Amino acid sequence: MNLGSVAATSKDNASKGAPSIGGRQPVTFTATVTSTFGPIPDGELVTFFDKTTNLGTGTTVSGAATFTTSALLANKRFPKTHVIKGVYEGDGSFATSSGTIKQVVNP
Repeated sequence: MNLGSVAATSKDNASKGAPSIGGRQPVTFTATVTSTFGPIPDGELVTFFDKTTNLGTGTTVSGAATFTTSALLANKRFPKTHVIKGVYEGDGSFATSSGTIKQVVNP
């Protein structure tokens, strides 16, 4: 089973991985979990990481889980690229899977 995608949107720009403003602009990450064995049940957890830092979790609704944060920061003078990973831990019927996206954050 694969994590279908981890797509990023921000309040002002809905394109995938669009730059956001560090510490001020919320960014919503959506993990779409799919399987060839049937739909993922509602209420399953997806954990979102910035590299190895746990950002938080979202629960699946119709196969998608979202998490919103404004905690991503940039360097003082330059943009910073964050690698966001969504991890679905699986359950008794579905295997663990994950997907990543790069989120650019401007100072």
